[in-house]
Amino acid sequence: MSVYISVKDKNGILSVHNAEPYQKSAYLAYMAGKFKYINFGYPNNIKFRLKAFDYGKLKGDYSSFCTLVNGMGENIILSNDKILIDVYTSIKNKLLKSGGSSRKKNKKKSTKKSKK
Repeated sequence: MSVYISVKDKNGILSVHNAEPYQKSAYLAYMAGKFKYINFGYPNNIKFRLKAFDYGKLKGDYSSFCTLVNGMGENIILSNDKILIDVYTSIKNKLLKSGGSSRKKNKKKSTKKSKK
């Protein structure tokens, strides 16, 4: 089974790559169990946590996703579903490029009374 990872490059653009062997091993261990999260430590001071993917209001089945939180606090997505992680990454890049979600931002109304 292949495992893929969606990571940002130095320009902030997400792209999908094959997971490193230690990431794949951790993904398989996490997905095989019923864990809230698992902390992992590997040689060369590689430490990270895998936890459930928060899909919020996304529609569809994202049960193949989990989130890797690295030592810098970055959230990185792992999945064994290449098509789904490619689609997710593409949509996320479009949102990042447009400056956020497509939802309208609510403007706070001023509570100050105007002087006449």
